[in-house]
Amino acid sequence: MAGVVPAAAPAIAEYFPSASMRAVEEIEAMGARGFNYGVRLAGARPRWVWPVPPLAVYYRDDGQTLQVVQVFDGRRVRQLPERG
Repeated sequence: MAGVVPAAAPAIAEYFPSASMRAVEEIEAMGARGFNYGVRLAGARPRWVWPVPPLAVYYRDDGQTLQVVQVFDGRRVRQLPERG
């Protein structure tokens, strides 16, 4: 399993450099281990979330690749996503 980080990640990295680096390392480590540690979210296209304080990482897992969909400041979330 491989970890894939989106092109938008550098914008977040400007504000949260150490957390961004940790997020990349953790997603890559999950991909290298071949095991998904995140929390599954409800929806038609299943997504997962993994917290890397203060960031939260949304990603998809197709069994071969972890694809990061969105990285955001988790402190700004007003409502937690529904778990699946």
